[in-house]
Amino acid sequence: MGTKRGPITLVVLLALFIVGCGQSNNSSSNNNLEAGNNTEQIDNNAVITSLYNQSCIACHSSGSAGAPRAHDVHAWKTRLDKGMDVLLTHTKSGLKAMPPMGMCRHCTDADFEQLIIFMSSPK
Repeated sequence: MGTKRGPITLVVLLALFIVGCGQSNNSSSNNNLEAGNNTEQIDNNAVITSLYNQSCIACHSSGSAGAPRAHDVHAWKTRLDKGMDVLLTHTKSGLKAMPPMGMCRHCTDADFEQLIIFMSSPK
C-alpha cells in the first residue's frame, strides 16, 4: 500500500501547483505600507492570507514532506536563525520537497518575506 501513496501524493501536489499558478493576485499596491495605516495593513494581511491559502496551505498546514507547519514558532526558529536572505533563496530555488517558488510563481520577494513572517508567527 505504501508504494501507491507516492504517485497519489505527486498527483495531488501537481494539481495544487497548477491551481496555484492559475490564480492572479495584485499585491504590488500593498508592498509599500505606511506605519499606522490600519486599512492598508488589513488589506495586506488579507493578501498574504490569500496567497498562503492559494500556494502554501497544502504543505504548511499539515507539515507534509517535512515542511514547517504554519504558526509553529518552534519549527520555524532554526530556519529564521539562518536569516531572511537564506529563507528567500530556499523558497525561490526550492528545497527538499518544496518546488522552486514554493508553488507561487507570481510572488515577489516581498510577498515571500511576508508569507514567511505570516507562517512563522504565532496564530
